[in-house]
Amino acid sequence: MKTKNNILSVDTSSWILSMSIYKNNNFYKKNIKTQDHSDTLFRCLDVMLKKTKLSIKDLNYVGVNIGPGSFTGLRVGLSFVKTLALELNLEVICVNSFDILMYEFMKKSRIYNKKDEIIALFPSVKNEFYFCRYLIDNKNSKVVEIGYRKIQELIKNYSDGNFIIPNRLDLENLENLEITKVNFSSEIIIKIFLEDKKNFYKLINPKNLFPLYIRHTYY
Repeated sequence: MKTKNNILSVDTSSWILSMSIYKNNNFYKKNIKTQDHSDTLFRCLDVMLKKTKLSIKDLNYVGVNIGPGSFTGLRVGLSFVKTLALELNLEVICVNSFDILMYEFMKKSRIYNKKDEIIALFPSVKNEFYFCRYLIDNKNSKVVEIGYRKIQELIKNYSDGNFIIPNRLDLENLENLEITKVNFSSEIIIKIFLEDKKNFYKLINPKNLFPLYIRHTYY
């Protein structure tokens, strides 16, 4: 496992603002329900830095979930991270919503004796979902399709697959499907980096930081 000192991570892909700091092998995190990420981000950062007794200049990396998710939330979150990284001359750890779910699923379900199809779901608008189909074979995952569809279409087309959803999401009338709820927060971005799961993250220059929208929709 890597031992990179102080890492800040942010997730603004939904109505929950999630911020985490890793320092001296410890995680500090805060999750806030908010409709205004732009105002809450800076206040949350101030609280977290005071809690960890860090200066902003003590950070070694910043991480962010690039989406998919809320159009407005992602735009605000990525602008915040880009500004911070440029000011501090830091690289950005980029992870997407699907790989956060997949990482947690693979930790939770440790046996892969055959090829399995996994469908990671993340809410879009109304009854539509962003989705990513993975094939898992002996602990290796491969993305085979990314898109967005109505939940009824996903159920019909992939009824034999295993669905992953964030633990804060409730889906009705899906009792007959194989559904696994997993943790979803900014802390996971840091864990993916520390464990060097290269298929789940990228280190980039903040000038090259862009959201994974899939569809351009506000919600």
